[in-house]
Amino acid sequence: ARFRDIYAGKFVDYQFLGRPYQLRVEGGRRELGSDWATELSHPFLTDLQKVSWRTTAGNLNGPEMAAVFVKALPRIQKFLAKHQRPFIANITGSGSVSMIFQD
Repeated sequence: ARFRDIYAGKFVDYQFLGRPYQLRVEGGRRELGSDWATELSHPFLTDLQKVSWRTTAGNLNGPEMAAVFVKALPRIQKFLAKHQRPFIANITGSGSVSMIFQD
C-alpha cells in the first residue's frame, strides 16, 4: 500500500466580522483519509457580558450545519423559554437540545 504525505493547517481569527467572535478552522490530509473541524464562538470576555455561545462542527459542511440549526430552532426557542440563564446546553446533529449545566 502506498501512503500519502501529511498536510495540516490551522487558522484562527480573534475578531471575526469585526466583532468579538472567534473563528477557528483546521484541517488535514492524512496518510489515509482526511479530517477537518470548525469552531465559531462568542466567549465570555467580561463579567458584564450576559451571553456567550460556541458552535463546532467536524466533517460537516456549512449547509449541513445550517440544516441542524434550522431543525433545532423550535426546540431552542422552547428551551430558552423554559430555562433561566445562565446555563450550558448542547444541540446535537439530530436537532435535540439538552441541558449540560445550570447555575
